[in-house]
Amino acid sequence: MKQELIAHFIGRICMALSDMVLANIQRGENESLRSYTDRFFSAVAETKDINLAVAIHNYRRGLISSDLSKSLQLVKPKSFPEIVARANQFVLLEDTGNDAPDISDPRVEQRVKRKYRDSGPVDPRVNYGEQA
Repeated sequence: MKQELIAHFIGRICMALSDMVLANIQRGENESLRSYTDRFFSAVAETKDINLAVAIHNYRRGLISSDLSKSLQLVKPKSFPEIVARANQFVLLEDTGNDAPDISDPRVEQRVKRKYRDSGPVDPRVNYGEQA
């Protein structure tokens, strides 16, 4: 009976996370940016009395070398909502970028050049919709 009572109340205890938990969150080698961002920001939401400058620092520190980490190094975010917005932009780019062809491949580059080779500049004076 005593063990059941203890187990019942221990399950309801909400552990307060500290800044050190955020310092230990790292992006895995094959982990998507969305997964890392969701994991980190949910830990921030559970952390009590957090210094947002520390959270920003730990988020940047946990990133592996990527376009987002380079962007955050070039233009440092001034607030936590700014880093959330920029992270979401890069998550969307990563999600849509998986379907885009790799233009660094010379064969793909030749196809793109061939596709747009005959299209010249558009003359705004020409009315394409009406018959003359």
